[in-house]
Amino acid sequence: MRDSLNCDIRNLTSDVKISWVCTQSNNETSCRVKCKTPFAFETPTEEVYKCSQDGVWTPPTIPECISPDMAATTTETSEGKKKKI
Repeated sequence: MRDSLNCDIRNLTSDVKISWVCTQSNNETSCRVKCKTPFAFETPTEEVYKCSQDGVWTPPTIPECISPDMAATTTETSEGKKKKI
């Protein structure tokens, strides 16, 4: 039997700037996540996060929410690292 605590979306993030809505079925938990206004995700993110019966989230991480000023002044390098522009 699945322990519902394994599928707590808060296990993926401690960012208080993120809000979520989750639904549960017999087979999985699905959550839609978004940044609270006026924040935006630091990197593109999935629209829906899913947790399997064994407590494994896909995808396994949620990007941070950052202020719009930081989003406008940060770019990703070819190595996938963030840098100020």
